[in-house]
Amino acid sequence: MLIDVLPLTGLDRSLAYAVPEVMQGQVFVGSLVRIPLLNRTELGVVAQMDSKEEVPAGKLKFIFEVLYNTPVLDGQLIQLGRWMQRYYAATLDAVFETMIPGAVRQQTAPKLRSLIEIGQILPDEEMAALEKRAPKQAELYRFLQQQIKPLPKGMVLQRLKVNAASCTTLVKKGLVREFAEREERTVYTDDLAGAETVAAHDVVLNDEQQAAADDFRVSLASNEFRPHLLHGVTGSGKTEVYLDTMRATLAVGGG
Repeated sequence: MLIDVLPLTGLDRSLAYAVPEVMQGQVFVGSLVRIPLLNRTELGVVAQMDSKEEVPAGKLKFIFEVLYNTPVLDGQLIQLGRWMQRYYAATLDAVFETMIPGAVRQQTAPKLRSLIEIGQILPDEEMAALEKRAPKQAELYRFLQQQIKPLPKGMVLQRLKVNAASCTTLVKKGLVREFAEREERTVYTDDLAGAETVAAHDVVLNDEQQAAADDFRVSLASNEFRPHLLHGVTGSGKTEVYLDTMRATLAVGGG
């Protein structure tokens, strides 16, 4: 399988690479990969699956590594990056490099969090002794005993106002089990994806709003960049003018 990879090197063009058979289920558009380029190794973003470029067999190179299980740029971010390339007259690799956090490009070690859960079950008499001897340890133990799954250590200690030493003591005794879990990173989250959809209603602009909106539409019709200054106090209706202009822009295929 051949893919187009955009090296993050300033080259400003995609190159075709072959994907080793063992990696073919791991590569997607937007994946961050390590590639051979001349006599060095570089990072690149997969720009397209099933490359149409014809590469002589003797010059075909394989990608070295897929850095993450999921793409670092999803479809919406790639679309935004291509728009930024056109609008700001920038190179696409420079835009993508800006969009990908430095820690991701440098393959910083994954973030880990400590989880705790109940360990050994204490008999009633030993539990009573623990409550008398160390009430905070007993409180933590009883709380974890009531949980159905492991919980973040920091959150539990803060909620119960129990110090870390009490937890450590329980861990050493085997009454509480502590372990680390990798925090999975989400490339992009649309916080409004599950929001309630409200039916839009038509807004009639007043004369001043309409005059401003008409001026925006003149610029839109000319397909030329023109700066506009919309002046008005809070609550004067500027947002409705912006929304009207957005609807007009989307209607002609802009965005």
